[in-house]
Amino acid sequence: MGGITPDEVRRHLNDVLSSPDFANSQRIKNFLTYIVETSLAGKAESLKAYTIALEVFDLGDNFDSRLNPLIRTEARRLRSKLDHYYLENPQAPIRISIPKGGYAALFSRSPSDSKHSAGNSEEGLTIEQLKAKGTILLLPFENIGNDLEAEKFSAALLKEISYNLSRFYNLNVIDFQFSTMLTPCPTPTEEELKPLLEKHRARFVLGGSIQIEDEQLRLWAVLRDTTTHYNIWTEKFDYELGSASRFQLQDEIAEAIIYKIAGEFGVINHTLLKEYTAAKKTDSAVDEAMILYSSWLNLLTKESFILVLETVERAINIYPDNPDLLAILADLYAEDWQMCYNTLEQPLEKSMDTVSRALLLDPQHQLALQTMALNCFVRNNPEKYVEFAEKAIAVNPRESNTLTALGSWYGFLGMWDRALELTHKVQNMNPSTPSWCHSTLAIYYFTRQDYQTAFDEACKINTPKHIGAWIVRCISSVYLGLKDETRIAWQKLLENCPEYQSQTTRIALIRQMFVNEEYVQLVEAGLKEVEALLASEVQNA
Repeated sequence: MGGITPDEVRRHLNDVLSSPDFANSQRIKNFLTYIVETSLAGKAESLKAYTIALEVFDLGDNFDSRLNPLIRTEARRLRSKLDHYYLENPQAPIRISIPKGGYAALFSRSPSDSKHSAGNSEEGLTIEQLKAKGTILLLPFENIGNDLEAEKFSAALLKEISYNLSRFYNLNVIDFQFSTMLTPCPTPTEEELKPLLEKHRARFVLGGSIQIEDEQLRLWAVLRDTTTHYNIWTEKFDYELGSASRFQLQDEIAEAIIYKIAGEFGVINHTLLKEYTAAKKTDSAVDEAMILYSSWLNLLTKESFILVLETVERAINIYPDNPDLLAILADLYAEDWQMCYNTLEQPLEKSMDTVSRALLLDPQHQLALQTMALNCFVRNNPEKYVEFAEKAIAVNPRESNTLTALGSWYGFLGMWDRALELTHKVQNMNPSTPSWCHSTLAIYYFTRQDYQTAFDEACKINTPKHIGAWIVRCISSVYLGLKDETRIAWQKLLENCPEYQSQTTRIALIRQMFVNEEYVQLVEAGLKEVEALLASEVQNA
């Protein structure tokens, strides 16, 4: 412990536990105390999710961490509270940290310089500061009718929203109701809200109003950007109560809100992306890497790929043990192969090495698990693909990017029931899902010889440089006898990937993209029909 005595650690622990961040939560205090005392006793190896579930949370012998993410969720909350404590107390003599990937505590003396204060140097920023732009404050919904049932429904709904938003790795969540420990919890005034926003550096606020009258439930949800004071998203929910399950209504409303505002394709990320596009700068290398990654996910162009790859590699030079950055980098390496960008040497080997590092730091990191599934997909290992894909979904079943990507790969492996389930769910719940999501449906209908629907789905992809879109437009239009459309699609395909003129190279590239040999042969047969059509036109000219 670098010369730190157990007594020093325990004195510091008492200071932490008596701070406002911890004082009102006995469970989180017990959790931290158990971790610290077990680590001081030299028994850190015993700090497993199952043991913690029994000793701290009294969850019983049948607790299964694979099915119940409670311990992981509470660990994230604990890390967040520690980050807040040291942000507010930069002169604390000792620091307690709990690295991701385990539950053991590490103890260190605070550096003598101001590196951990809220300064301007990149290296001095805490995790909370690095993610400040993605911090959201949840407010209680205003009870318009002063109805007790509405009050209870609102409180339970907020807990559901808070729990699920906390699953997003690029989003910090502050629950006003939890922080005040008031039940019922009144909606704060602007004056009451201001210091809370400043303390937590929360940029976004989710609130609204609720009313129950004559077995009718009406709820308005509003997401506000505190930097502009504009409402950037709002939606009204109307339900007949009757005999409807309150749990089911809470789940439906929470799911609808979460799909719209959170994740790579949510309103928050789109807002940050537009801001970055206009300003061409952000506060930190981590912010910039995450924003450009979101930009690439929406565009999937080679140019945006090269830009984000360079940015992420620079950020990792500063933060080599950041699991978020490692997961993004691993995904980019694998996508270089699967998207046929082919800008790197040995991208799959690099991806596997990098994602393994990310999972060592955080075994439940959703993007890392998704990327491990991608590695299994490109290696045509369906069994392992399903294993990691379902693990990724279980971490956060409402992350649009994960469902969209995994749905596509499920389809390319021929598992269309699961592919369509995931794809339709995202399209129905999140209107901001990128248009390239239609490529999964386009391939599905093409393999069913429904060429018109395949062509229609491919035409919905408005990413001009999306190779897959032009492939499906080529091969479906040629079977429909749409000569002009076939000619245009072939020209666009060659503009974006001239290598498709060589049949040998083309088959290798198709195999990279689709993996499934049956689909590779179907696509190649369609492209041969395209070449035959164009050759006959030249001969007849």
